[in-house]
Amino acid sequence: MPSPEMQALKAENALTPEAVLEAPLAKTEVRVEKKAEGRLGEGVGGVAVTASKAISVKTPEFQKVEKVLEDGVAPFYEKMPRNLRISFKAKGEEVAREIEEILKSVKVQANKILQLIISWLKMIPGVNRFFIEQEAKIKTDKILLLKKEFDRKKFVAI
Repeated sequence: MPSPEMQALKAENALTPEAVLEAPLAKTEVRVEKKAEGRLGEGVGGVAVTASKAISVKTPEFQKVEKVLEDGVAPFYEKMPRNLRISFKAKGEEVAREIEEILKSVKVQANKILQLIISWLKMIPGVNRFFIEQEAKIKTDKILLLKKEFDRKKFVAI
């Protein structure tokens, strides 16, 4: 017969139905936190809190970039399956955030903006790559016009 300490240890580690139901959720949460850490490039501590703050704060510049990105994409978005919609939207917000950071710099890298948009649009299933390139170029041009507008507002404010 096992000692009382061993029995207590086994009881402590026993899987209850609640524990079994919660176990896959815990793994999913950890996976999401790791993705958020890699995607946002944040430090080690408080990844989930940092990720939610980064996504929830939308500056006017971010909203304008997001508006340019979503123009003309709605018909494709509506036809996507639910799981692809979620990842497409998350990737779109990530791309908009990166573009916003690029626009804040003095020298804008149009090629980097173009590549970000192309990588995001490639998530749309069954779309011709020439269409993707054309849409990405149009969106990049609009974003570069936004940069001029942002710079003009900063200059007037000074």
